[in-house]
Amino acid sequence: VVAANAENPSAGIAAGIHVFEGGEERGLPLTMDTFVDTLRQADYLTFTGHGGASYLGLAEHTTLRPDHIPSLGPAVIATGSCNTFRLWSEDSLALTFVSQGAAAYAGFAYSPNEGYLIGEFDGLSMRYTWPEFPIGHVVQVQNRGILQGFAAFPYYFLLGDPRIALGSEPPYQLVDAEATGGGQTLRYTEAPAGVIPVRVAGGAGYDFVEIPGVGRTWAGEPFYNGRVQMADLGDDKLILFEHGGGDFSVALRRHPPAAWAAADVVVDALDTTLLFLQEGGGATIFLVAGLLALLPAAWVARRRGLSGRHLAAALSIGLGFAALHGLYILARLERLTITSKPVHFHPASLAATFLLTGCGALLYLCARSWRGRGLAVVVAALGSFGPAIALLGLFALANQVFTVPRLGVPLWNNHLGLQPLLVFVLEASLFALAFAGMNKVVQSKPKEATNV
Repeated sequence: VVAANAENPSAGIAAGIHVFEGGEERGLPLTMDTFVDTLRQADYLTFTGHGGASYLGLAEHTTLRPDHIPSLGPAVIATGSCNTFRLWSEDSLALTFVSQGAAAYAGFAYSPNEGYLIGEFDGLSMRYTWPEFPIGHVVQVQNRGILQGFAAFPYYFLLGDPRIALGSEPPYQLVDAEATGGGQTLRYTEAPAGVIPVRVAGGAGYDFVEIPGVGRTWAGEPFYNGRVQMADLGDDKLILFEHGGGDFSVALRRHPPAAWAAADVVVDALDTTLLFLQEGGGATIFLVAGLLALLPAAWVARRRGLSGRHLAAALSIGLGFAALHGLYILARLERLTITSKPVHFHPASLAATFLLTGCGALLYLCARSWRGRGLAVVVAALGSFGPAIALLGLFALANQVFTVPRLGVPLWNNHLGLQPLLVFVLEASLFALAFAGMNKVVQSKPKEATNV
């Protein structure tokens, strides 16, 4: 069982090959020779990195092409790369893999957005498949994830027999099933670590799934959940989840708690905006925006002749919201579910929050009309407003210019842009209230002392 990853700087992932055999793991460098040799031996191999219809990008100047693929055993090969499932292309990579002996190949027919396959990078989502939950069902469940994440229609496909399974029985034991208040709770033991497939007979009637210590998901969940994914197959429920190993339980309910579902949407949007979008240079971009905001704020403050009291108030607002951002990161960094990519803390994001909210507060104090106050709020919320406009515009443009003329339908959905848009609505309301209160305090004159 092999997980091969090309270098991914934005996710902090180094290039390498991880081989799991007999309960042991060993690492190898990702070179053409080691990758080809590993292909010869693999029963199941996943690859993440750049790709195309006829290549996989192992490194900047190293690409695996069809003529490099050796004779293979009946292996299962899965990639998260762009466009490798192009059966109609000359030198099709997917067709070459199976013609060289692979039993199955899974990949994207069009460009994906990385981080939306549960188990991506090292989870090996097909490793513990069994006859009642074979590899075809894994692909089915993973397609739900890409629809939540970025895709307007499912285009993660499997070439091969979907009934293939890598194990002959479930990787765990069911020890108890209990009906509880309109739902049921199933308890299992002796599960390995990794992505665990669970098939619940008759579970399709339940829209809410909770695995204590792992996460929750529900049928209407609009955004990607990297901890738990599910799909219905006839009357049964298919569940994939990331597990650290050992005992686990699955609780099913007819419907999710309404308050929790609403809060889950909001938290996912906040996680994306305040954490995930800071990756890949995002924090640096926001910091530059904050530094640029200093110019108009300083010019307007000087023109209006604001006092030290005004500047202190704006400074306090900036520090306060930067502290809140930091506390949110501490609370959510290890718990977020909106991507399968590793997410890190970037101090520049706190500096950006301080600059943007502080400059926004200063501009609010200088404003003489509702338009000026509105602009000040937008400046403070640029960390959410900017990504919302940029991402919604980018996906709309890409769909209309590239995919609709060629495919007749959009390729990417707008979920990644809707999340910061929701946060912008929340932030704008919060900043407007905070700035109005600050302005009232600053503008009020101290009461004159009265002789008694």
